[in-house]
Amino acid sequence: MHGPGAIPTRWTADLHVPLPGFGDRVLRADDLRTLARSLARAGEDAVTKG
Repeated sequence: MHGPGAIPTRWTADLHVPLPGFGDRVLRADDLRTLARSLARAGEDAVTKG
């Protein structure tokens, strides 16, 4: 409604997530959005091909 600037910074700051096998990997909001879009497209493709 108010655009990306209305999202609190603490929600989009880099995430330091302890994931087994990923060391000190930093997850960034842009990376997570790209991943989410890719997963959504893959899910849509699976439904249309199913």
